Amino acid sequence: MDNTMENSGHLIVERDGATGRIAISNVARRNAGTDSMWRAFAPALDSFAADPGIRVILIEGDGGRDFMSGADIAEFNSRLSQADAVRTVERSALQAYRAVWDCAKPTVAVIRGYCLGGGLALACCCDLRIASDTARFGIPAVKLGVGYPGDSMEKIRSLVGPAFMKEILLTGRQFSASEALRIGLVNTIVPDKELASEAGSVAASIAAAAPLTVRAIKLIDRDLDKPPVDWNTGRWDQCIAACFASEDFIEGCTAFAERRAPRFMGR
Repeated sequence: MDNTMENSGHLIVERDGATGRIAISNVARRNAGTDSMWRAFAPALDSFAADPGIRVILIEGDGGRDFMSGADIAEFNSRLSQADAVRTVERSALQAYRAVWDCAKPTVAVIRGYCLGGGLALACCCDLRIASDTARFGIPAVKLGVGYPGDSMEKIRSLVGPAFMKEILLTGRQFSASEALRIGLVNTIVPDKELASEAGSVAASIAAAAPLTVRAIKLIDRDLDKPPVDWNTGRWDQCIAACFASEDFIEGCTAFAERRAPRFMGR
């Protein structure tokens, strides 16, 4: 593996060919989220987005055990005695979610173990979610007496619908991987020992796709998250026209006719 960036706060940021990897690293506390971790997300994602060699980004937990177990309560006890400090960390987390949601490159959450609270909110901002069959999901806000941000609720609602969103939030209970798959919270589940292989396969598939087409899909999808009055359909048309005017379109048609895998260059 070619490491191109050093550890950034509580994140490990690496490059592996066309795949960028961000590992949430707070292993002793089951990868609980901290303020420095949240603040490190946007720079890491911006770096990958600006790198034409990166075509997909995997977000996972460090240590092979958990994705993210929620907020680091130790930080609450030591730093967050004041309400304004709590709000500061909340803003950092919301900025991280937005950075993932707005990222120009496809993002995939690779989930094993606990995916709770802010970890679940983060995963829901990714384009795809692949989970181990041992993963556990939940948002225990009602058990902690904390407020849960509306925009994070909206992301969950868009995946599972209003009824299941309210069940997740109002009960605060943990959901198994099979339940998460059933309600649409994750795209697929695999045996734990196969998670890394499945993530690599999904990443390779996306990395081999036509970059301009992927870009158009991402852009239009983000607009569809807005009210129709705010859709920038002119920009949609530009992105689609760019696909048809590209060398990659010619390569795709040629490869199809020749019954071979296409070699897309993003131009």
